[in-house]
Amino acid sequence: IISHQIERSVLRILTQMFKVGVMADSKDGKTAFDVFNNPDKINRNVTRPEHVDLARRMAADSTILLKNDKQALPLPKRVHEGERKTLEDHGKKPTIAVVGRCAHSKPLIVGGGSAIVKADPKNIVTPYLGIRRKAGESYSVVLVDSDDAKEATAQLQTVMPEYVVIAVGVYSEEGSDRKNLSLAKGHDILISHVAQHQRRHNPAASIVVAASVPGAILTPWSS
Repeated sequence: IISHQIERSVLRILTQMFKVGVMADSKDGKTAFDVFNNPDKINRNVTRPEHVDLARRMAADSTILLKNDKQALPLPKRVHEGERKTLEDHGKKPTIAVVGRCAHSKPLIVGGGSAIVKADPKNIVTPYLGIRRKAGESYSVVLVDSDDAKEATAQLQTVMPEYVVIAVGVYSEEGSDRKNLSLAKGHDILISHVAQHQRRHNPAASIVVAASVPGAILTPWSS
C-alpha cells in the first residue's frame, strides 16, 4: 500500500466525521475523540428514514439459513382451512411461542466499539414484534421472556405451541477477542432443554433457533 492510498482513505473517513460534527469541540470542553464520555456526540442523531430502510435491508440480507429439517421454514403465511377448523374446534389458533430475552426485552441489535448504535426505539423491531406483525390474524404469538430453561419450559407447557422460535445470540466488540465460539451464557442450555421438552410433550411442534451472532458459533444442540 502506498502513502497516497492511505491518505485518500483517511480523508474520506475524516471528511464525514467533520460533516456530522464528531470532530467539533463539545460544550463541556471534552476532547473531540472522547466520544464515549461525551453525551453531546454519542446522542447526536443523524438517522434518516433511508438509513433505517438500508440498515433493515442489510440485516435481512445477512440472515443465513443453516439448516431446515422437515422444511420447517418458512412458516405458512396462512393456516390451511382444515387445520384452522380443527384448531378452532378446540378453541385456539395455531400458536407461535417466541422464547428468550433476546426475543424482546434484551435484543442483540448492536456490538461494542464502532458497532455501537444509538437507535431510536421506534425503529427497533425485536424478533417478537416482527413475528407478531407478520403473523397477523393467522396465529397467536406468545412471548416467553426468559433465558432460564426451567422457567421457559414451564411456560411452554401451559401454551403447547405448534411452533417455537428460540432467540439467542452473543455480544462482541472490537478491541478484544471472543473467549470462545459459544453462545451467551445459558443459551445452549435453553435450546437443549426447550427442544427436549417439545420432543417429550409436543413432538409435532416445529422448533426454530434464531441466532444473532457476530461470526462462527458452536452448535452442540444441532443434532
